[in-house]
Amino acid sequence: MSNQLLFQIMSWDVFLMSKKIDFDSPESQQMQKEDLPSLGKKEEIIQKLTQLLPDLDYSDTSWGLLRDNIHSIEFNTGAEEVVASIMLHIRGGGNPAQIIEKVCTAMGWYALDCSTGEYLQFDQKDQASFEAWQGFRDKIVGRPSDEEQA
Repeated sequence: MSNQLLFQIMSWDVFLMSKKIDFDSPESQQMQKEDLPSLGKKEEIIQKLTQLLPDLDYSDTSWGLLRDNIHSIEFNTGAEEVVASIMLHIRGGGNPAQIIEKVCTAMGWYALDCSTGEYLQFDQKDQASFEAWQGFRDKIVGRPSDEEQA
């Protein structure tokens, strides 16, 4: 697999849910996907998200795509009519936490950083997590960091 292809497919993943869950609790260890409180009906979610983010393309109702010249964010909504959660697959640079915060604030959702296992607080720590993921990605694909390029 080429480094360019790896660069394109590696993503920083963020899990959107309607309720914070303590994943260290004994109860959560037994949870199944169907135990999560739902985000709502897919049609309503897509309508709200596309109003909030006009450039979000949901021509495939199971997989939205928001792309600009800095990064892309895929909204993996799934095939079910009632959506339990959405997984975001984020690629590129910039600060995607601003978009995630906008979505979570408007929808009343929570965002779990799959890299750290912690909920995003929309502060510098979140940007640091994304930058750490970018560094990992760049190391894997053999792309020099900004410091190495200087």
